[in-house]
Amino acid sequence: MVKLKRRYALLTFIFSLCLGAAKMSLAQDSIKVYADPESITGFKASRFIEKIDFLPLQTTKQSKYLTASQFMMAGDAIVIRDNQNHILYLFDKSSGKFLYAFKNDKKRYVIDNIQYVPSKNALLIKSLNKHYTITDKKNTELVHKWQGRDISRFVSLQWLFLGDHYRRQSAPVPSIALNNDLFYYDDGFIYRNYGNDKHSKDSVLYRLVQYDSHNRIKHQYFPFFNLPGLWSDYYRYRLQLSDNASLDNKNLLFQLDFSPAIYELTPDTITEKYQFVFPMSSVMPQDFNQLSFRNNIDYQKYKDKNEQAFSDYYGLIEHGNYLFFNANTLANRNRHFMLTKNILYDINKVTTDSSIYNLPPRILPRIFGQDQRYVYSIIDIPTIIKLKESLLKDKTISKDFKDYLSVMTKDDNDIILKIQLK
Repeated sequence: MVKLKRRYALLTFIFSLCLGAAKMSLAQDSIKVYADPESITGFKASRFIEKIDFLPLQTTKQSKYLTASQFMMAGDAIVIRDNQNHILYLFDKSSGKFLYAFKNDKKRYVIDNIQYVPSKNALLIKSLNKHYTITDKKNTELVHKWQGRDISRFVSLQWLFLGDHYRRQSAPVPSIALNNDLFYYDDGFIYRNYGNDKHSKDSVLYRLVQYDSHNRIKHQYFPFFNLPGLWSDYYRYRLQLSDNASLDNKNLLFQLDFSPAIYELTPDTITEKYQFVFPMSSVMPQDFNQLSFRNNIDYQKYKDKNEQAFSDYYGLIEHGNYLFFNANTLANRNRHFMLTKNILYDINKVTTDSSIYNLPPRILPRIFGQDQRYVYSIIDIPTIIKLKESLLKDKTISKDFKDYLSVMTKDDNDIILKIQLK
């Protein structure tokens, strides 16, 4: 009888935790958006775009990058990540002038992830020791085994403070940095738990765990209702926190895999901000998170039957009355959307005209950052070369950019587009 009471008390405690997390997630009414992704319309770009300014990125021997794998806004700088050379290039966002190049002083480390932290006006650069390979399955074990230790032998964290001197400072590396998507927030870290964790001693596992500056747990969100007891590599949830979603990073937007909602994280709570009501073919069935699959084969069959469902949203940016986001389906189809005034538009169907220089529609899915006035996109030199004659004849193009067009070469760096929306 005593054992039964204890079990009942434990179950009640777990349920109260889950219910508390659910209440916190739905603390306010979300914005409901009704749409059919297959039939929503595109738009004429000039309907929403006020103007576009061209910003060539300075090309010198020191600033020429080979492969631009990532673009990021960082205060007054534009950051280009070159994965091939493992270098970060910084350019002035007003003039395009080359400012600085970052490469690890220790050659054994290669850049794995970068994040701009506005409160410090600094980049947090995570690098991995290329001489060590730790599998995802082993990561989960070592996060607990090495808890409280500095693991900079395997992972490096460095601050690059932006300004006149670009000062570098090493930071202690908590064991949770083994997770590929460690995120700095509110003077601590956010850990994204992607799968079942048989090494955890907690009775309830959460997908999102927020730590303070002393690596103590502050908040935990979204319990794994269906994972305990399943195989350890059951599924790695994508949970992308969009640090470009707001200008100060105090409000982060994200989405859980297969959820039709977009959540907003503030320092002490999570709310459901947008809820998309899509046809059943675009949404994973509601029972998905409660099903207990016997093995990975059954799980894969279930996903294959729902391959048109949206799996994850990424690249979320809120700019005034606009929300830009991209979405993937299980069938590896990429979709690009713009939401404004509760109406969803398909960026894949956008058309352009002479008022925005007949630039290709793909400039909108490439939006990567923002400031108070602009959202920022990018266009490659081969495309500009094709448009060169028409741009030179356009009376609204600045003299400075026309001077650049007259001397540019096919080997120059990309050109940033500063897009002012209506």
